Amino acid sequence: MQIEYFREKYYEEYGSVFHHESSSLIHIAEDMDFFNISTPEEVISNLADFKEDEGFKYFLECLQRADHVLIYGRDGVRPGDTVNIYQIIMEV
Repeated sequence: MQIEYFREKYYEEYGSVFHHESSSLIHIAEDMDFFNISTPEEVISNLADFKEDEGFKYFLECLQRADHVLIYGRDGVRPGDTVNIYQIIMEV
């Protein structure tokens, strides 16, 4: 099993920006407003406004190999805030 972590941050000029992170990111999850278990397809269909860069491309690559995605999210966000934390679980 392989697990990858991503932080989705909101920026006014780009929308969502995805950052590949280490497992130490999970400590931020306790401050989030909700938790969901999703399929990769659900995550992809909910993406709206994002910066297509290397972080996003790796995020999509991991989603395409994922079996489950755990999402820790925040309801109301301002520029610079963490929107979601993704824990992507891949059976290798």
